[in-house]
Amino acid sequence: VTNVHPDTVNRVSLSLSTKFKSITAGDSAWTTNFTGLHIPKAQRNVHITYTAFNYQVNARNMQFAYRLDNDVWTYLGAERELLLTNIRSGAHHLSIKAGIGGYWDEEHISIVDIYVEPYFYEASWFYGLLIALGSSIFIGLFVWGTQKRRIEKEQYELELKEQEHIASERDVFLKKLQDYIEEHIDQPSISVIELADVVNMGERNLRRKVKKLTDLTPNQFIREVRLKKAYQIMEAQQFGTIAEVAYSVGFSTPFYFSKVFEERFEFHPSELIDK
Repeated sequence: VTNVHPDTVNRVSLSLSTKFKSITAGDSAWTTNFTGLHIPKAQRNVHITYTAFNYQVNARNMQFAYRLDNDVWTYLGAERELLLTNIRSGAHHLSIKAGIGGYWDEEHISIVDIYVEPYFYEASWFYGLLIALGSSIFIGLFVWGTQKRRIEKEQYELELKEQEHIASERDVFLKKLQDYIEEHIDQPSISVIELADVVNMGERNLRRKVKKLTDLTPNQFIREVRLKKAYQIMEAQQFGTIAEVAYSVGFSTPFYFSKVFEERFEFHPSELIDK
């Protein structure tokens, strides 16, 4: 009779040293005695076979696990082959270990270095090129935007100056006509020809320019100046009757003057003058 106390028995470590048998990637195959593999960039699926040896245990009871780089261990059961798919480019470390009955041999782990060639768009120089290109585009867009805004600002300032110049020329042109009309305002017969001579241009050009600037014909412009002058006179009470005002600004009859004045200002001149 023998008494056994399990907690006093030292567990004997088993050596379950794993070994890679073959690695296949596409048309390339490697068999034993390799420590590092160079996988073509077009081959991202790798088929691996492996085994472990220990004559003290039944091989059918062995279990296996693998780890790629520093990922967690993935347990494979009793399988002795592994298919890795879509391996990313770069350097990797593939580790295989064996175990039996819950015991794993952590000392005899087989490791193989695998390097997968990158496509050009996966290479570090390509990312550097993209960064440089992106930076160039950003800088180019920034410079273009700045240049565009500067050009737009210059164009706006140029257009503004042109408008101011045109407005100034318009004001000078109309003032010359107005000054001449006011100087001869008591004369009923100021003609378009006279106004054309004042600004040194032909009668046709004068009509076209006055219409463009005031939307009035030259005769309508003359009448507008007369009516505004009459308004000022009546506000200042310079004359005592409508007739005197009418004659002073070149109207032939008080009746016609009153009619066009009321049409223009929407009230009768009698409301401004003491009768």
